Amino acid sequence: MAFDVKVQEVSYTLTSAETTKDVTIPATLSSLANAFLYVPFSLPSAGVGRESSSASSDPQYWGVTAELINTTTVRFTRQAATTNESCACKVFVVEYIGTAGGPNEFIVRHRETVQMGSGGSSKNSSAISGISSLAKCVPFGSVRANTSGLTVPQVFCELNVEFSSPNNVCVARRSSTGAGQPYISMEVVEFTGSNWEIQQIAEITPSADDTSDNTTITAVPALTAAWIHRFVKPHSSGNAPDDITGYAYLSSTTNLVTRMKDTGSASRLRVFVIANAEMTVQTQGTLDGTDDWTAGSSPQTQNLTITAVDLTASIPSIQAGSSGTASTDHPAAHWRADFASTTSFEAFRGKSTGGSEYIAQAIQFPAQAAAATTPVSITSVTSPLVRGDVATIVATGMKATQGIGSVTIGGVDVTESGWSDTGCTFTVPSTVLNGVRDVVVTNSDGEQDTYAVQVNPPANTTSVTLAGTLVPAGNRVSGDVDVVVGNQIEYHTPTNCVLAGCYVDPTGWASCDPTNEALDCSFQYRILDGTGPGTSAPITFKTSTFGTPATQFPRSQRRSRIRRTLNLGR
Repeated sequence: MAFDVKVQEVSYTLTSAETTKDVTIPATLSSLANAFLYVPFSLPSAGVGRESSSASSDPQYWGVTAELINTTTVRFTRQAATTNESCACKVFVVEYIGTAGGPNEFIVRHRETVQMGSGGSSKNSSAISGISSLAKCVPFGSVRANTSGLTVPQVFCELNVEFSSPNNVCVARRSSTGAGQPYISMEVVEFTGSNWEIQQIAEITPSADDTSDNTTITAVPALTAAWIHRFVKPHSSGNAPDDITGYAYLSSTTNLVTRMKDTGSASRLRVFVIANAEMTVQTQGTLDGTDDWTAGSSPQTQNLTITAVDLTASIPSIQAGSSGTASTDHPAAHWRADFASTTSFEAFRGKSTGGSEYIAQAIQFPAQAAAATTPVSITSVTSPLVRGDVATIVATGMKATQGIGSVTIGGVDVTESGWSDTGCTFTVPSTVLNGVRDVVVTNSDGEQDTYAVQVNPPANTTSVTLAGTLVPAGNRVSGDVDVVVGNQIEYHTPTNCVLAGCYVDPTGWASCDPTNEALDCSFQYRILDGTGPGTSAPITFKTSTFGTPATQFPRSQRRSRIRRTLNLGR
């Protein structure tokens, strides 16, 4: 299956001494304008720290931005390295490779890394130009700290695309100001194709801790065609794992359920519903307040079985967290999604503290939309067709350019000339069987039409179709490949001899006149089976082929006059 979207995984583990790394994308992108980075994490960080008992949980070590530098390179960056902690980084490069203006198209309208101002609660990108519909724009991004000692609410923020007079901008918002000035790498994607349906849900304020809230949305085509993309903005004083755990999922095609584990005055969820009837989305997990995954040893991996996806056109999405309450354990709420195989969804966290509910989605992007095709219709064909003669097809919709277009007669390919939208000419192949045969015309779109026409042998040629019971193999025409019922024996009609039916009934040879030497004339035979002429080979007619009547020929003449080696074209 061909897809309109191509997905490539880019990953790298920053060593304990590294803060940045440029990683080569497996295949060069066609254009930056049609490619964005998807961060498969529960928080907008492109990395997850591999925690040890002595490792710091400060987000300066595990908060990682991912930037698409050019068509070949992704750059991972964190604020600082630490002796005890490596950081596993991963993004998926999502690229539209379909036809420009196609129904599944998306265009990247803006790409920028900004830094939050000191003490600021929000930061606007520079002006964004080229947007056709603000309502079809979705932000993607990743965040990193700029200094040590910052809390999660000071670093992690939500993104939204808005009109801020006089320009469209991407806005990053955090709940806790402090002294930190985090970096936000953002991309604004406009889903321009007609198949995309985007809903930007107004910022949702949770009603209470660990409580499900319902929001009515416009109906999506199906639950299996809707992808939930969300940002969590934890409350300003919350730094424990449960403070930064938030979920959103669809319980029906018109109902969005949101839930935050622990809320505060500034706790918010920003949700985008991305739907496409041609997309395939598998969702697992529900929210009922009960942990689905319990704490384990660090690091921790969970696997879910899914229906097979095409890894070159699919991304994993994870919403998971932790019920842990210690502020030093907040990386336990940061899960990464991956595909362990085409049928296995994998969730990973570097530090395992507290249990977790989860919402996991395996998103397979749309297959290429079928191109519009032109039907072909045959109006007439030269009739009857005679093998070796030039014939004409008159039709509509054959298309001016032949491309993969073709003509067959009875399954035999022909060589066409003068191909046009309204017809062509061709020479009837010598291998086509006699009788009523189908002429099939295929145009360059793969559309076909069929026209039945009579096929006749050339002048002075007789044809017999083998049927019934053939004479024993040793007594009939044979060559490099033996004849079978359904073949045709064709021969030029000789003088003074009638051979009709002779290959079906061996006694038919009795109709030959034994008083002349008709069998001394030259007979040219072919076996037609509709697959091609093959090679020529000699054939011997044996005495017993001609029946049992002793009066046909004197015994002394039978072998000398009747035994002939003739040419067989096959």
